[in-house]
Amino acid sequence: MFALVLFRGPFGSGKTTMINGIVNELTGESAISPSFVLVHEYRGKFPVYHCDFYRLKGAEELKTFGFSEYLESGVVLVEWPENVLNPVDRRFIEVQIEYLTFQTRRVRLIFHLP
Repeated sequence: MFALVLFRGPFGSGKTTMINGIVNELTGESAISPSFVLVHEYRGKFPVYHCDFYRLKGAEELKTFGFSEYLESGVVLVEWPENVLNPVDRRFIEVQIEYLTFQTRRVRLIFHLP
């Protein structure tokens, strides 16, 4: 199973919380925010990679740690993809989270199937 899921939303909208639930469901582990580490790897029936690209400034930086290899080997969950990614020719799911109130969010799932 290979999948790319991009999470978009402002600070505090719940991106990491949603990813934590997905990681827990797929691997039994709890995800932590990788803000100071670009990628956290989790093992279950298949690899799950939690990426946080907030600090990256361009697509060239993805080559420095072999991001393309992650895309071919498991489920890749990406926070702040707008900083570096433009996955035009790839299937992916986009999760848009809108902060409404302290306890309320609006979530949109968009399936990109080239």
